[in-house]
This record gives sequence, structure tokens and C-alpha cells, in this order.
Amino acid sequence: MFTLADGGAHFSGLDNSSSTVKIDGATATGWTTSKSNTNHTFTVSGDANAGATVLYRNSRLVATVKATAPNAPNTDQNWSAVGYPDPACSTPRDNKVNTADVEIGPASGGTGVSGRIQPDLLIRRAARGTHFVGNGIYNGSGHKQRVHSLVHRTRKGSALVKIQNDGQNTDDIVVGGTPSQAGFTVHYFFHKKNITAPMEGHGYTFHLKPSATRQIRVVVRVHRNDNVGKERTWQILARSSINPFRRDCNKFTVTAT
Repeated sequence: MFTLADGGAHFSGLDNSSSTVKIDGATATGWTTSKSNTNHTFTVSGDANAGATVLYRNSRLVATVKATAPNAPNTDQNWSAVGYPDPACSTPRDNKVNTADVEIGPASGGTGVSGRIQPDLLIRRAARGTHFVGNGIYNGSGHKQRVHSLVHRTRKGSALVKIQNDGQNTDDIVVGGTPSQAGFTVHYFFHKKNITAPMEGHGYTFHLKPSATRQIRVVVRVHRNDNVGKERTWQILARSSINPFRRDCNKFTVTAT
């Protein structure tokens, strides 16, 4: 069981009637939600012994809830997440929850953009028979969204990154990437266009309708004098222009052989 509290009386009107629970991008079974407008808390609970989807270490649980925030100031709010891993759900363990990302979106009829906002990045090695990973997985760490290539010195290793708009609005999705690192040179391409400079700078922007995709290629060359076994990782990050807090991450790791 996990309880999320806003640390004050900023939020009211919590409504979990249409809430959903996902674990690592897939709809979770056997998990329920509850709320308290008195304590300003939202609780998600599931029992694996009763058939609920298992939440493993490093898994990502995403739950949604509707709320109004009449007293919230125009600043980021700190929410606390507490896990209760014991069968009775009575012993709090703060270290059972690493982070709690809270998205505050506009209400329908408000001045902001309504509907889901979410860029998605998928990645695969640029080799025959490989498949994209990361579809429907959203995080800023690249967890479960990383591919690895062994590349001979003086040779190049490539990965393909698919940028996908999983939101309900047309969005300008800005994509950036790690620059070259000691012993390795990287270039980024969109079709035949070299987009390395913007990728390493403020980012390259893709104007995408809902469900639309674009694809870029990441090419890493291993230098001649690199030591065998030397390894470096390139992070590719996509963020929404509507809500920059909605983002996703891929990683491409190259080892010199």
C-alpha cells in the first residue's frame, strides 16, 4: 500500500472514481485506490497474495486521481509518498518509495490544455532482427529503455530512436542527447540531416499530432586508442512543450572491443 499526501491543505475534492493504476506501463489488476478529503491523501493498495499484479523492486507504479487545488500557490508542491509493505499495511517504510512524480494538469474548461500529455521514446539497435523497447514506459532514468552495443575500435555503432506522441494534443516534442565523450564521437541524424548541434544544445523539435512518430539515428564511433572494455552511455531525452514536466528517456550504451 502507498499513501500520497500533499503536506498541507492545498488540495480538495479528490475523486478516484475514474482512477487507473499501471505498473511498468501495463494496467495493473487487483490494485484499488481510495482518498481522504479530510487528510488530503490518496492511497493505492494491492495484495499479491490475493492475485494483484506484483510490484517488483525498481518497478514504476502510476496512478491517476482528479482533484481541485483552490489553495495551491503558484509554486511546485512537495508531496510525500510512504510505502506500507507488511501484510497488515501498518508499518510505514519511507525507503520503499524512491520518488513520487505528481502531474498537476488544468481542469476541463480552464485556460490550459486539457487531455493527456505524454511524449514516448522507443529505442533499438540498428541491426536486423532487433526490436524497439520502451513502448508505453515513461521515466527520466531510461529504466527498461536501454540498448547496448559492442563496437570494435575505429568502427561505429548505431541505434534507432522513435519519438512518439502518446498524448491527446498536438505537441512540439523537444529531443536532446548526450554529446561526444572521451574516446567516443557521436552524431545524430534525422533522415539524412545531421541534427547533432541542436541535439547537444537546446534540443531538436518535432511537431507531432497524437500518435504520430518520427525516427532519428544515433551513431557512435569508437576511437582507435580506446581501451578494450571502455564503456559510455548516451541519454536521449524528450520533453513536451505543453508541459515540460512530461518527458521520457532512452539510453544507448557502447562498449569498445
